[in-house]
Amino acid sequence: MLIFVAPTIAAAEQWTGNVNFSLGQKYLSSSDWASVDDQTSVGAEVTWGKKDWPIQIATDLLGSTQEKTSSGVKVEGNTSELGLGIRKVWDIEKVHPYLGGGVAFISGEGKVSSSGLSAKDNDSSAGEWVGGGIYWRLGNRFNLGADARYSRAKVNFFGTDVEAGGTQAGVTFGWGWPAAR
Repeated sequence: MLIFVAPTIAAAEQWTGNVNFSLGQKYLSSSDWASVDDQTSVGAEVTWGKKDWPIQIATDLLGSTQEKTSSGVKVEGNTSELGLGIRKVWDIEKVHPYLGGGVAFISGEGKVSSSGLSAKDNDSSAGEWVGGGIYWRLGNRFNLGADARYSRAKVNFFGTDVEAGGTQAGVTFGWGWPAAR
């Protein structure tokens, strides 16, 4: 059994990564999103690769939402984003600044309702993202930090092109592997 387990353990020790969750705000174009342009955002940034790679793989999933009611008219807007790309993480003791970028698959949805009538539209499109941040390793595995990101992709709502990407900033928390020594 040791013959099969030892190579698996050795292979696992060659990998490194982080899963960091983000909570913050996404700022969309006010001309495109009117009263729902400042949205609450949540997400997960997953960075992984072999220890000897100069850059790592980025696999991110983010979402944002906002709803407002004014004069009996309810407006809802939300976006979701899958970001795939690369990320460079620098290891400076327990401080880890990082930069990355890649392709973004962004979906957006808008809904307007008033007096029992409603209209809703959604669309998806590919675009790009760039982002960065910094986190501190607290203890052996726990990460705490801040991130910022910019993405862009046009979607079409009710016959009009709308920018579904935007600027996003938040606080992050998560964990990394292998454990810090």
